Amino acid sequence: MKKFVCILLLLSLTACSNNSASKNPHKLLLSIKNYNCELKISYFSNKNSNEYIAHQTYSSEGIYSMEFLDNENLKIDYKDSNLNIGSKIANLPIELKEYLEINKNPLFLSYFINTYFNLENSDNVKSTEDSIELILPNNNVYLYSAKLQFENNKPYSLTYFDKNGNIKVNIIYSEFTSIA
Repeated sequence: MKKFVCILLLLSLTACSNNSASKNPHKLLLSIKNYNCELKISYFSNKNSNEYIAHQTYSSEGIYSMEFLDNENLKIDYKDSNLNIGSKIANLPIELKEYLEINKNPLFLSYFINTYFNLENSDNVKSTEDSIELILPNNNVYLYSAKLQFENNKPYSLTYFDKNGNIKVNIIYSEFTSIA
């Protein structure tokens, strides 16, 4: 149930590339269209931390899916502006029609990518050949900035920081597969 609350919190606050973009973060982000990957998500609050393993799928056609790989079987699906959240244990489904905020969910890499392209020529972006750092545009003290790090021409980790520089969410990407 804690996981469900964390997901809803991140929703309200509101993974992976190909080798042709070699060591150019801008080209790496441009090349990310459709992907599958495993995520290790660590969420840090003031009192404790929680860790989750999930499988994420994204399509540039606006289809999102995330399934948490534990006993609660929490799953998020988004297609045609409809968000569905389900869990066998919590006896859910929740369906939100015309939900247009999915692209503001920091658990999906598309949030970082869209933010980057909207800020690209700004002083709020710092880029090296291995990472991109952003100051996020909404002045949210809990999700103030983000850093995406690359390894082997693929996103490796995405870390969100609060205004004081403390880590709030850390996502490690593995088993990435591009989808044609």
